Amino acid sequence: MKNLIIMRHAEAGYGSVDHERALTAFGVSQAQCMGRMLAERFAVIDYAWVSDARRTRQTLRGLTSGGLSVEHTSLSADLYHGNYLDLARCVSDTPAQCSTVLILAHEPSVSSLVGYYADTSTEPARQLMRGFSPATVGIAKVEVAWNDLGMGMLPTWEKLNAQ
Repeated sequence: MKNLIIMRHAEAGYGSVDHERALTAFGVSQAQCMGRMLAERFAVIDYAWVSDARRTRQTLRGLTSGGLSVEHTSLSADLYHGNYLDLARCVSDTPAQCSTVLILAHEPSVSSLVGYYADTSTEPARQLMRGFSPATVGIAKVEVAWNDLGMGMLPTWEKLNAQ
């Protein structure tokens, strides 16, 4: 059984250049808290696909300083500029041997990705499809190869919020 973790970056401040917006002090705290929460559930994230925006890179740093172990990271402009299909392409491109994958990106792409993969009859999936607050995580169990994962194939979702 594999795990797909979809996360929106932690709280970011305002800035004139969106791509360079930094996390707030509260956002750093959120990322560290979520790092602790995820580390309690997963020994290691085998592969993390991360938007190349400053706030997502800082969120990843917060996750790891909170105790989460990440084996391989790939930064991608597609996760900043793209839509849910670009995120799904990253999932599909994940090496087959990886069992736990993190997608760390932005709204509305993360909630749209859940909408693409989810069986929408479950309440946690519907909650996630309505939007991810900063530092929110959706977790799904995956029973197929990453490159076989498609629309409506993930019936069970869990939602986590940083405390």
